[in-house]
Amino acid sequence: MTAGFGTGPVEAAALAQWAVRRARFWLALVSAIPFGLSYGLSLVAGLQESERRAAREQRGAVVAIFYVLAYVGFAAPYLVDALSSELGRPATFGALALVALALAAWVAAYASSARSGMTSVGSRP
Repeated sequence: MTAGFGTGPVEAAALAQWAVRRARFWLALVSAIPFGLSYGLSLVAGLQESERRAAREQRGAVVAIFYVLAYVGFAAPYLVDALSSELGRPATFGALALVALALAAWVAAYASSARSGMTSVGSRP
């Protein structure tokens, strides 16, 4: 498991790329399930982590910023559409798979450093 979520987004992006390349609509639809699950799990875990790490007097602001960033993520489909028109669908989903893998590795490294005693600014020891 990577960062507690597994690598669901990576597999979903790889599956979507394969499905789109072979024009398999039903398989592309199936790949949407792990994407949705990953998004929901990330939202819940992010909120819990934000609340846990924020100082009591900053908790409302931290959660508000988290929600703003989460809703900015709703723009991702529009970005994917723009990339698809420039790169083509298979290349776009390939790029998304690489981005998901890189983010999973970054989060895993951050989680590992956090467990070793490093804390973020404004967090409680």
